Amino acid sequence: MIQRSKNMPAHPAHSLQISMRPLLVITFLLLSLSLDAAKQVAYIRGDISADGVIPSGSAAAFEPMLLSDTGNRGMSVFKAMVDAQGYTITQHYDQSVTLDSGFLGQFDVIIFGLHQKVWSQAEQEALDAWIQTGGGILMYSDSAAGGLFSSPSVGISNQTGQTAVNSILSNYGMQVTVDQAGGTRSYRASSDVSNPIVFDQPIFEGEGVSPIAVDPNGIAEVLIPLAPENRESGGNLSLNTVGVSIANPDWAVIAHAPVGLGHVIAIFDRQPMWNNGPGSNITKEDNKEVLRRIVRYLAKDYGNSAEWIDLQMATSDPSDLQVTYRQWTGGTGAVGFSYVARNTAFKLEQQDGLAEDDWRTESALVTHLASSPFGDGESEQVTVRLNPDVAADNWFARIVVEPATPVVVPTVDAGFDRSVATSGEVWLAATTTNANTVTWSKVTGPGTVSFTNKNAAQTTATFSLAGTYVLEIEANSSNATASDTVTVSVINPADVSIAINCGGPAYSGQNGFNYVADIHFNGGGIDNFFETEVSGTDDDLVFNYARSVNSTFTGYSIPVANGNYKVTLQFAETYFTQDNKRVFDLSVEGQLKLDDIDLHQTASGIWIAFERSFTTSVSDSILDIDVSASINNPLINAIIVQQVP
Repeated sequence: MIQRSKNMPAHPAHSLQISMRPLLVITFLLLSLSLDAAKQVAYIRGDISADGVIPSGSAAAFEPMLLSDTGNRGMSVFKAMVDAQGYTITQHYDQSVTLDSGFLGQFDVIIFGLHQKVWSQAEQEALDAWIQTGGGILMYSDSAAGGLFSSPSVGISNQTGQTAVNSILSNYGMQVTVDQAGGTRSYRASSDVSNPIVFDQPIFEGEGVSPIAVDPNGIAEVLIPLAPENRESGGNLSLNTVGVSIANPDWAVIAHAPVGLGHVIAIFDRQPMWNNGPGSNITKEDNKEVLRRIVRYLAKDYGNSAEWIDLQMATSDPSDLQVTYRQWTGGTGAVGFSYVARNTAFKLEQQDGLAEDDWRTESALVTHLASSPFGDGESEQVTVRLNPDVAADNWFARIVVEPATPVVVPTVDAGFDRSVATSGEVWLAATTTNANTVTWSKVTGPGTVSFTNKNAAQTTATFSLAGTYVLEIEANSSNATASDTVTVSVINPADVSIAINCGGPAYSGQNGFNYVADIHFNGGGIDNFFETEVSGTDDDLVFNYARSVNSTFTGYSIPVANGNYKVTLQFAETYFTQDNKRVFDLSVEGQLKLDDIDLHQTASGIWIAFERSFTTSVSDSILDIDVSASINNPLINAIIVQQVP
């Protein structure tokens, strides 16, 4: 067993140091690296028959997942993805491989696919030495490593693959379980992880048959937790921990261990690797992107190696102190000083002595000169000028790359625009994510606004005067703010010519409108879903009823005095649970106002209230509202007719 210490940091800050005597002696520590050689990747596969015979011999090999296989259970898409990075990937049979310096020295990355070989102590030690000097490995397990799960000689919980994988993973504080079965599931990374593989909370999907047990006292870290709060789809797992010796482990979908200059990564399933097999595959969710990042990370080509601190003296003039290094593109902050990208800080620290607490990152000490894309454009080379204190006898500088507290940006949607009478209250139905606090306020409007709870995303408000109001909701996380607005039309009840509860009875709404029972309709019938809860309103009854039902419903002809009107139509999808199931046009006074409206699509779901308002003029004493469906039946929940100047 190869022992590891927890004292090794999961994300060490990479730093190099420059010592210089301004205008007298300048010493640069240069890192000479070849960044042009193609990375070499080995893919190790096994060979077993469906009934568990190793090797398969005259029988067909059971699901070997070959790089050349373009079938559903092949790996040709994964190979193409690796090739697209400019890397070279080659396939090797486990029983023909000896993990020694001769084999290992050819490669930057080794991917252990489904294999059966249990690696000897000497091979484990050789592999460890290779990882320590910068190599990277990816491992996973599955019952298929032992053959067809339904074969009497194999079984879903066979330990063939687990034993082979854990002969290596156990050295780094990780172990895989036997196959758990139980269906496909997906998990999202937590928001506070700074590793560039999962910095933006990607979703990784698989059957999740072999979760990774991570020793909480070891060197490994969980990149995506196997936890209910991280699960995006699928059911929970009741874990079978046979063969797992780690006590009280943290469970992972993806786990990572930094080992010297290299890295070890384990994933919880093989399905994300194959082309289009049953369950998940490489094209599902963010699988392909996560795997691409893993391969690049293991190749030390993803912000986790000294290659990203390719320190150079950019000019030979001793009075012009310039440094060139690499960082992620698309970040925020000042380059060379407070730059953060992908939850990683890149900064140039300087001081006039070597006392650790004297390192400074001041804007006056560095000037950004140039940035240019590097490689595939995910990173860039930047050149900065050092501005040392001319009064100092010595000056030191170092490039530091370290995890940064991720900026958790909240999102906020203030909801649909609303109408309310001065005598009523409007329901405000905002939605937020990543928000610690929210605050409603008035932006514009003729009167005062009283919020029932201005610090709740969903609340009610009343208004002192009629008119148009713009309300804003601001959402705050620990380090970012977002806001959105909603427009509320506040109507004097005396200006309402009629409010109709389409398909329903007379009703006095919380919104202040007195709806009459359904009247003035042309054909159709009643939809009645009494006592169904409706989002975005506290007047559920208005949306529990609707005029719809059949193709004879053509609209409404409402007697009004000639003049100008604002017509507000209230809607909610009451039946269909997906888009493109109810689509219709709606015209007011012969003018098309809603073209191919899909209630479910517009509201983003069923039983979500929204409204649409239009102005029109009536000259024949009849306000005509016409509907015509192209898919299923048109539907209107309520109509409010307001006379306007």
